[in-house]
Amino acid sequence: MRDVRKRGGQLAARCGGLAFVLLLAPVPAQGQEADAGTPAQPASATVTYQGEPVITFTGHVFGYSPQLRAADISERLGRMLSSPLFRIQDVRVEDHENVCMLYWKSDFLFALTDDDAAAAHTTRAQLAARTVQALGAAVDRAEAARTPKSLLIDAAYALGATAVLVLAILLVNWAVRRARGRLEAWFRLAGRKLHSYSTVERMAALAVALLGVVRVVAILLLLYFYIPTVFSLFPWTRGWGATLLNWAIDPVIRTFHALVGYIPNVFIIAVVLVIARGLLRVLALAFEEIGAGRIRISGFYPEWAEPTFQLLRALAVLLTGVVIFPYLPGSGSPAFQGVSILLGALLTFGSGSAVSNLFAGVILTYTRAFHVGDRVRVGESYGDVIEKSLLVTRVRTIKNEEVAIPNSVVMGTHIVNYTAAVRGKGLLLHTSVTIGYDAPWRTVHALLLSAAQATPRILKEPAAFVWQTRLDDFYVRYELNVATDHAEVLDDTYAELHKAIRDAFDAAGVEIMSPHYASLRDGSKSTVVPPTQSR
Repeated sequence: MRDVRKRGGQLAARCGGLAFVLLLAPVPAQGQEADAGTPAQPASATVTYQGEPVITFTGHVFGYSPQLRAADISERLGRMLSSPLFRIQDVRVEDHENVCMLYWKSDFLFALTDDDAAAAHTTRAQLAARTVQALGAAVDRAEAARTPKSLLIDAAYALGATAVLVLAILLVNWAVRRARGRLEAWFRLAGRKLHSYSTVERMAALAVALLGVVRVVAILLLLYFYIPTVFSLFPWTRGWGATLLNWAIDPVIRTFHALVGYIPNVFIIAVVLVIARGLLRVLALAFEEIGAGRIRISGFYPEWAEPTFQLLRALAVLLTGVVIFPYLPGSGSPAFQGVSILLGALLTFGSGSAVSNLFAGVILTYTRAFHVGDRVRVGESYGDVIEKSLLVTRVRTIKNEEVAIPNSVVMGTHIVNYTAAVRGKGLLLHTSVTIGYDAPWRTVHALLLSAAQATPRILKEPAAFVWQTRLDDFYVRYELNVATDHAEVLDDTYAELHKAIRDAFDAAGVEIMSPHYASLRDGSKSTVVPPTQSR
């Protein structure tokens, strides 16, 4: 069960944060639109002093929004009201045509507009008087909260809240450990009864993970209530609790709202993917039938089915990506576009050889230059084709060496397909011997043709024939041409043909040698060896 606890703990750690987000994030009301980008700003903003509300702004002043006004005034009030010389009696109001200006001595505090008064359902003068009164009350309460007696009482409450938090966390941990022990015992008993320990262990790991999620969520909820409670006890930290929670929760809430607003795009992407997947399955079945020969299309060969399907699949995937790209999260952001441009540049400048090999592979496929299993010669590589892809062609030589040749190289060199010749009238093999002028040419022709008849895998039709290709100074060059239909064993056939030629000439007493060699020996020994003797 240790592995179960370990896996359950890892899963709980991953899921706990997400569960807490879903618990805390408010669900937008019906008809409310959540912007995935910048959230909509509220229409009003409240100025506070050490957690005490002073005034709520609604209107704009000189182009400043209520939020900017509240942020600027809160900073100014905090600086002025912290001065030991501040007295509420020194605050005065000046009423102008469209605005009321509040001053402390000669220092400007803030201005009130008709919109602010209309939102408060009063006049500017009455709102100014109420604001001065609220400001004085906030200052009095702040000063009263900073007395030693109040601070001691607040500290006692904070210690009590901390003790309650610790006890609550210990209680949560105890309850989770007890529940986990009972679950492990129950799953262990179930595994013995069902004789399926692997399934039971996976279920136990899932249950332990869910317990871990419950534990994490419970502790986070306790902290959610503890932090603002303790911070609200002291005048210096009264506004920090909500601020800290907002810093932690606002990104989560905005992300949750963005996800909720992204749901329509998810449905669009899902529909496009389902359609693309269905189309690919239909194409796969159709080209499978074409490749098996059960569906015939004039001018379309069965071996073209697989590469054609691969090309169409790549095209379908590309088009699907183009269609769903605008619906991806962040697709319109400059960062996303910059990364897309960078990837495009990398593909453009870094895949030139790959693209050339790809196009060469397509051309080789549709020109039917060779097939898998053919005996070919590509440049200096001679052997059987074992793989034919859009990028490389692999050839296994007669020495069992595997050679990978880029398709662009294959396109740039000559290709000899021995198997293709076999599919026609047969592949012609040829070999040459040099015989002196003292041997009658009719005898040499007869011996070469008899050797061809004695060689296995040599076709009767077309019949073998002999050419006298050269009349040199000391000898005649004879070329024997024979046909075979076994391209996969060309080297074995050549070896058998050469042995048959040696046996035929030795049996007739004709030396396969040039006068160059005859002039160097002493003449007492012939090179002819009876076929019955071992060489």
